Amino acid sequence: MEKYIMEHILVKHQEGALWLTSSLNILQWSRKLITRRYNYETLKKESVEGRRLYSCPDGNAVASVTTILDRTKDKTQLNEWRKRVGEQKAQEITTEAASVGTRMHKFLEDYIDTGDWPAAGSNPFSQQANDMAKVIKEEALTFVSEIWGSEVSLYHPKIYAGT
Repeated sequence: MEKYIMEHILVKHQEGALWLTSSLNILQWSRKLITRRYNYETLKKESVEGRRLYSCPDGNAVASVTTILDRTKDKTQLNEWRKRVGEQKAQEITTEAASVGTRMHKFLEDYIDTGDWPAAGSNPFSQQANDMAKVIKEEALTFVSEIWGSEVSLYHPKIYAGT
């Protein structure tokens, strides 16, 4: 009896219909809707001298989180690695890693927005990104019960902003 209760949940659909479903299905079903708890304002962003700045509602322009991290991190080991492998090889590796990361991010974003897992396609980088995103979905997102926004503008007045 306990196993049955843990694995099955009675669900009330938005239209009022009731049905019995597995806990995995309800988790996937609940992902289809992002709970909009706040009115996220879209912040205008611009690039100034290699820095991404956001214009906040209070009129202040603040740096992006990425810009702050890039300007404050120690790049000694990264520069040593570039020298060791050569600039051309380092650029190839960096471009490939950025491509995989962007695709992984997009898979997760699409999943959160729709509740459906996107197909990887035949591109090897896309397949790698999909596999990596699945790990995040299975090892981290299963513990998330509510999502308040995806790719929304957030800021701290006079300090930083980002999406």
